[in-house]
Amino acid sequence: MGSEPSGAGAEAYAAAILDAALDAVVTIDHLGRVLEFNSAAQLGCDLFVSVNVSARQIRQLGLVTGLDLLVHQAVLQFELFTGRPGPLDAMRAALP
Repeated sequence: MGSEPSGAGAEAYAAAILDAALDAVVTIDHLGRVLEFNSAAQLGCDLFVSVNVSARQIRQLGLVTGLDLLVHQAVLQFELFTGRPGPLDAMRAALP
């Protein structure tokens, strides 16, 4: 394996990898505001050109947010622990 860059070079390296990805990658903050997105996300949806997109709007587009991943993990843990179906809708409704 080659050596990876550090400092400012590491940021440019990571940005180049994300930009080359075929999958859409969108970073949002805890309030659901879009912080940044890669080329695939921009090509796939003109909505990301606007930085005022909520997490709920992202979910409506069928994209998976970090919060959704946590909810799905929680549902699976609930099902494993209790043997009953997890309350996915109730957990999603609790999200901002």
